[in-house]
Amino acid sequence: MPGPNGRLEERDGRPALCFERLLAHPPERIWRALTDPTEQFAWHPTPARFELEVGGRVEYLEGGYRTEMSDGEVTACEPPRLLAYTWAPGDPAPNHLRWELAPHQGGCLLTLVQSFDDRGVAADYSTGWHICLDALAERLDGARADGERPTADRHELAPYPELKALYERLYPTS
Repeated sequence: MPGPNGRLEERDGRPALCFERLLAHPPERIWRALTDPTEQFAWHPTPARFELEVGGRVEYLEGGYRTEMSDGEVTACEPPRLLAYTWAPGDPAPNHLRWELAPHQGGCLLTLVQSFDDRGVAADYSTGWHICLDALAERLDGARADGERPTADRHELAPYPELKALYERLYPTS
């Protein structure tokens, strides 16, 4: 049964975080939250404009947490069930985000997989995605308005230190 916590796996020889969340909204509604920049600003750390085709450009927008990100590239796109793209593409081997949406009992199962190279940052990434996915659920449920961001202040209000400690215990580095 999906839950709020992520898990650390290995996929294609790289560390990969996997989150699964059951959401009480159809895939089409969640797709809009994933791909509409106005909606992304309410929950995503790096809002972007997508050219929704394989090889399409991902243009990261000003106002996100990482203000200077090179454009990414869409690696898979099957609306409204699959969106995958490079993230933090300035790194030697870019991170990769894969969002899958599957209908589930009147709602949707959202699966996020982030693959990356440095296992040492897994707890940080997991903490951030945990909080952002909570904010996405709030957005979908109408509890988060346009422009209301999961900012650093929100991280202090949310159980950020507790979540980070949890993920550090789940993913020991030594």
